Amino acid sequence: MNLDILKNINMLLFCMVVLIWASQHTVIYYLPYYAISLGMTRTEGAIFVSLIGISWVIAKLLSGVYSDVFHIRCDTVLVAAIGIATLAVVTFPYCTNFWSIIACTVIYSLSVGKRFRYIS
Repeated sequence: MNLDILKNINMLLFCMVVLIWASQHTVIYYLPYYAISLGMTRTEGAIFVSLIGISWVIAKLLSGVYSDVFHIRCDTVLVAAIGIATLAVVTFPYCTNFWSIIACTVIYSLSVGKRFRYIS
């Protein structure tokens, strides 16, 4: 088996980005269960998922404004969005009350919504 491609730094960076991108989707599925494990109600868990959907819509609109009005390059917004979403995912385990989870959820979903606008 030839593994010479793994010596290429660009390939390693690409693999790292794909791994981060794939792991960010777990937030959507496990956030309500995480809230319940912290002693919150199912309704509060549903609020988090609803916030993700609302923030995605806002993020798609904002990403268009960034690109069209402020002339920020799409790839710059995409890289920033992936970085912010990664930081939000890493921060989630340290959020233990309702409002801190809401803050992380909104930051996460705004950045993920921006990213999906450029991918699709």
